[in-house]
Amino acid sequence: MKRRLCLSLALMGLMCLVAWTARAQLQKTGVPVPAWEHHEILLSATAPSVPTLNRYGAEGWELVNVIAACPGSTGNCQYWAYMKRRTR
Repeated sequence: MKRRLCLSLALMGLMCLVAWTARAQLQKTGVPVPAWEHHEILLSATAPSVPTLNRYGAEGWELVNVIAACPGSTGNCQYWAYMKRRTR
C-alpha cells in the first residue's frame, strides 16, 4: 500500500513537471495562452431560446452549460445559460 502511494505521488509530480515545462516552452516561443471571458444569461421559460442563443453565437460565444434553478417545488424554474469566448 505504501509503495503504491509513493508511486502515485511520484507519477503526479512527474506529470506536473511535464505540464509546467510545456507551458514554459509555449510562453518562450511566444504562442499566446488563450484567455476566456465568461457570460451568463437568463433564458425565458415561456419564449423560444434559440434566437437568443443564435445571437450570442454570432458574437462568438459558445454555450457551456444550462442550469435549471427551481426553488422549492413550485414549478417556477429559471434557466441560466453559461457562455464563454476567447478574449479579443
